[in-house]
Amino acid sequence: MSSDADIYINDAPTTYNGIYMPTPKKVVRMLKFQKYSDASTNWCIDKAQLWFNGIDTNGYPQVLKYAHTIGGWSASGKIQEAVAKETIQQLINSNQYLNSKNSSGSISTYISGAMASFEKGLDMPLEWN
Repeated sequence: MSSDADIYINDAPTTYNGIYMPTPKKVVRMLKFQKYSDASTNWCIDKAQLWFNGIDTNGYPQVLKYAHTIGGWSASGKIQEAVAKETIQQLINSNQYLNSKNSSGSISTYISGAMASFEKGLDMPLEWN
């Protein structure tokens, strides 16, 4: 007991009769692809098409970002390097904004920047989670 005379002592505490359920553990599902499988390659190409086809303004930073990410996928074995490079070049060549006069650079600038960014991405493998 405390020697403090002003301390409050609850002589009739209320009890809780419920059951506390533990918070369930968050399940992180990993994508399971074989190294360089058709499924992982198709997934990477589909995702890249979605990204590059969405470029309609301020193209250079987006091209660099997407190429870097694809380089990381290639480094982790999700898509072969040659296929990834060819895909990036085709997507840049087929993008209407990047080919227009409204874009900030030329196709050769976009491709050379993308290839440099892709090479940097090869140094940082990306795993999906």
